[in-house]
Amino acid sequence: MTTMQAERRIEHALFDREIEIIEIPLVELDASEPAPAIRPASQNEVAVALGDALLAAADPASAETQFRSALAREAGDVRAHAGLGEALRRQARWSEAEAEFLRALDLAPEEPQRHLDLGGFYEAQARAADDPASSKRHLARARIRRSRATI
Repeated sequence: MTTMQAERRIEHALFDREIEIIEIPLVELDASEPAPAIRPASQNEVAVALGDALLAAADPASAETQFRSALAREAGDVRAHAGLGEALRRQARWSEAEAEFLRALDLAPEEPQRHLDLGGFYEAQARAADDPASSKRHLARARIRRSRATI
């Protein structure tokens, strides 16, 4: 299946309401908590999921399009910023990628995954660095970010 075919299939599923999201409260479920709710996925959630799928399919340029589409609808979508950062990182667009990872971290500093994402970015930068000093600096930044990812 081509990327375009996958995008069309997901779009059709969205409009036919075949994709649903199950929301379960993060706290332990008990009688005092509301029951999990099933609802159709929003266009934003579908765009982010499609962007993630395109990253997994090694198509960062198409993934970038999906994440930007999600951000055009909802500028504060943390997952879309992080996904866009990853798509840009895979295209070696370092400064743009870092800005997106930092934006995701600014929006959700309490989420350990945001620190892990930024740490992974710095590790990738270290691997791509031309000189040992730059590589060492990026690895130090990665260690700091990873240490802040407490659960």
